[in-house]
Amino acid sequence: MTTKTEFISKSAARSVSESTTAIDSLRATDQVNILIVDDEPSNLTVLETVLNDPSYRMVRAQSGEECLLALLREDFALIILDIHMPGMSGFELAQMIKQRQKTAVIPIIFLTAYYSEDQHVLEGYGTGAVDYLHKPINATILRSKVSVFTELYRKTRECAIANDRLLAEVGERRKAQEELLRLNNELESRVDQRTAELLQAHAALGESEERLRLANEASGTGLWEWNLQSDSIHWSPECYTIYGLKPGEFDGTGEGFFNLVHSDDRGPIREAIATSVVDQTPFFVDFRVVRPDGCVRWVTARGRAYYDSYQQPVRMICTLIDITSRKEAEVVLRDADRQKDEFLAMLAHELRNPLAPIRNAAQILLLKGSEIPELQWAREVIDRQVHLMTRLVDDLLDVSRITTGKLELRTQIVDLAQVVRAAVETSLPLIERDQHQLSLSLPAEPVVVNADVIRLAEVFSNLLNNAAKYTERGGRIELRVEGGLTDAAISVKDSGIGISKEMLPRVFNLFTQVDRHLHRNQGGLGVGLTLARRLVEMHGGTIEAHSAGLNMGSEFIVRLPLISQSVSVPRSESEPSARPAAASRRVLVVDDNEDGAKTLAMMLRVMGHEIRTAHDGVAALEVAEVFRPEVILLDIGMPRMDGYEACRAIRQKPWASSIRIVALTGWGHEEDRRKTRDAGFDDHLTKPVDSEVLIGVFGRARG
Repeated sequence: MTTKTEFISKSAARSVSESTTAIDSLRATDQVNILIVDDEPSNLTVLETVLNDPSYRMVRAQSGEECLLALLREDFALIILDIHMPGMSGFELAQMIKQRQKTAVIPIIFLTAYYSEDQHVLEGYGTGAVDYLHKPINATILRSKVSVFTELYRKTRECAIANDRLLAEVGERRKAQEELLRLNNELESRVDQRTAELLQAHAALGESEERLRLANEASGTGLWEWNLQSDSIHWSPECYTIYGLKPGEFDGTGEGFFNLVHSDDRGPIREAIATSVVDQTPFFVDFRVVRPDGCVRWVTARGRAYYDSYQQPVRMICTLIDITSRKEAEVVLRDADRQKDEFLAMLAHELRNPLAPIRNAAQILLLKGSEIPELQWAREVIDRQVHLMTRLVDDLLDVSRITTGKLELRTQIVDLAQVVRAAVETSLPLIERDQHQLSLSLPAEPVVVNADVIRLAEVFSNLLNNAAKYTERGGRIELRVEGGLTDAAISVKDSGIGISKEMLPRVFNLFTQVDRHLHRNQGGLGVGLTLARRLVEMHGGTIEAHSAGLNMGSEFIVRLPLISQSVSVPRSESEPSARPAAASRRVLVVDDNEDGAKTLAMMLRVMGHEIRTAHDGVAALEVAEVFRPEVILLDIGMPRMDGYEACRAIRQKPWASSIRIVALTGWGHEEDRRKTRDAGFDDHLTKPVDSEVLIGVFGRARG
């Protein structure tokens, strides 16, 4: 490293070298100015001839005035001055030259042919002349004297140049020293500042490490570092606690770590760590550890590997947290969720059983065709309330099935107009009851989607029902379908009570109702919009709610992906003309609910069918043996012999091959439908059942 002294010495040497080079260059290229003053041109010519030298530049002056003007314009190394001149003598001119500071140092050589006395010589020297020569001049002597004075001029000029450069270098050195001093002070200041920052950072790091230690200790989080090259693992105290070990009982090796893992989980955690190292990604894995006392604990591990400059893994850092309590809570939650599903299924079953005879009774009143207004009104009330109760039960079960992933869509290629018309048909009684004005806008061309017709119609029916319920009597409801390039937009807009800004983000949450005030209570459990959103998402679409605020109406927009317009749309089965009445059938009704069996039998007799009843599976088998029915409506949950066993037993009879056996039950899950298919049932209907559905079932019976 170059020291400050060396730097300055080198700078000085460099300056001297540069000065020498400059002087040599000056000698090689510059001429020396010599001013010759004489009133006789011939004398000037003689002087130019005698002093003819490439290094000299001769400047003429024929009077004192010309001489003074030349001295103002240029610098001269020597003045050769004639004494005897008209106007201003050489002595007078010399005195004037010496009085001027700039020209006082210029050597003057007097030339004269007249003033040869000593007094004249003394006067000449007194004016400041350096020499006094008499004419005729000895050319050699003159050249010698001129050479001495010009060389002296050159030396003086060179010294001046060297002196200027030296002064400049001294100034530069002083500046360099000042800059070095400044830099040194700045460096010392920065070192002091950096030292203070490092001390502060070190203190902060210590505090951070202490906080981390306290946090790990409080949360029970264990830290371990695995040196992959030496296969050594360092554990924090929390790791010993998690594994139920005392300090020193862990051998600190990778194999020792895996040996503490439950045997069923060693493979997955080895694979997770290996994948993390290869892919250079963090790993997240839950596994079980076995403590020395045999106790099994659940642990979650989060970590990653670190690599050297050659991208070779050198170490791994990981955190461990005991999540046994969380795992146990998850088991409790799963059990609770299962129990909830079982409860909802049981609730639906128990609610449908009493609804069935009520619906049957209402159907009997309809079929009897009573003209008494009060009876007609009572039948309509019963039918509406049964329909509402059935819908509430279905919504509860649907939400449960969707949230648990048990609901499956039965999709088909369909025109949205068909789905919308089905939804309108379902919701029209509620809309007409409150005298709303419904505006339906459908595109002229088919808008084709891949959808479950029933479930999608349920979405639009839910939106229409909400619009009807939350709009004052005589309001406006608009349903618009528009097809785009990639998706279709279905809008349901109303002039109702609207949705507040606070409620809008939560309107699709489960069990949320827009307005719970008693005077606005429209019934329902607050699951309709939740169900609508889930079903739309299952179709690959989106649903959003808009409202300008309370009493400003609301709009719900459903967007569904379109499929190619070139796909043909199958003809809807719901479009044919009215279904013809089924032929009279021999029907066996089996239900342990006597009201349900009796009302269903009565309704079917009114419809013109021959009916027998039984209240358990054993009795059903005995009655069927004698009655030989064409259709059996068979409940599932019954004493002595349930519906599954009864169906299997009947199917084994040689006379039962053509009988259409229909499960008529309060159980409606997909699993329940699978069980009835496996048992040999032809159809599965959930209570309460509509008479039109039964007509369709009887129409498919053989015989």
